[in-house]
Amino acid sequence: MEPMLSFPLFAARVIHFASTVMLSGTVLFLVSIAAPGFRTQRDRIAPVLASLCRRLLVIAWASLVISIVSGAAWLLFLVTKITGSS
Repeated sequence: MEPMLSFPLFAARVIHFASTVMLSGTVLFLVSIAAPGFRTQRDRIAPVLASLCRRLLVIAWASLVISIVSGAAWLLFLVTKITGSS
């Protein structure tokens, strides 16, 4: 395997996997832990809850964008490796 091509392919895969795990973890936290846990305390912690949800949604959207971009890069590097072109 060519060293110059293997590192970008490796980096794209690592970034893709990390952003996908971060996205799914954020969504799972919001749906399964934050929503049921804060439902009973909504009036008392409304400002904190709004701030937390806003920050987690920013993280989720950023992770989604990074996941799409790194997935496309991974595909391009893999196609380049398979076809043998540079």
